[in-house]
Amino acid sequence: MASRFGVLIGVLGQIANSKVIQYIKDDGRDGWVTLPEHRTVFKIIEPGFGPAVSVGARVTVHAIGVITESGRLFWSTTAAGQEPYTFRAGVGEVIEGWDKGCLGMLLGETRQFEIPENEAFGAKGDLSMRVPPHSALVLEIKVLRVEGGELGITAEVPGLMKEYDRGL
Repeated sequence: MASRFGVLIGVLGQIANSKVIQYIKDDGRDGWVTLPEHRTVFKIIEPGFGPAVSVGARVTVHAIGVITESGRLFWSTTAAGQEPYTFRAGVGEVIEGWDKGCLGMLLGETRQFEIPENEAFGAKGDLSMRVPPHSALVLEIKVLRVEGGELGITAEVPGLMKEYDRGL
């Protein structure tokens, strides 16, 4: 029964992910895609397995953020003393490029995002994170846990949250 459940989760994740694939377009660079109606692009660095992140899901991730112009690291949940970050997907709790770009990510998946300033912190920047106004960002996001969302499934990669305490 456990193997059938695993297969079911994988199939459901692929179905949810196929809905996302239908509305993204090739960026013209190998493996990069552009979010529809956005300028954020992403590339899958490490494929995952179901379930997929959907609107309203509580998602726990490891994240590394770099300011594009300076190359300066502004955030890392993998740094000493930091913990994975949890948010609700698709409802505006994180910056727009990340919020829309995480939809369809599969459990265990890592994506790299290139997020333009207007889909990041915009004209205000984020002083608490030392992100200057009008900064484009590069984020690397790894999905560690997915709870709820459209399918109502909770899953996490066993041991992954501890494994990634050492870094992505």
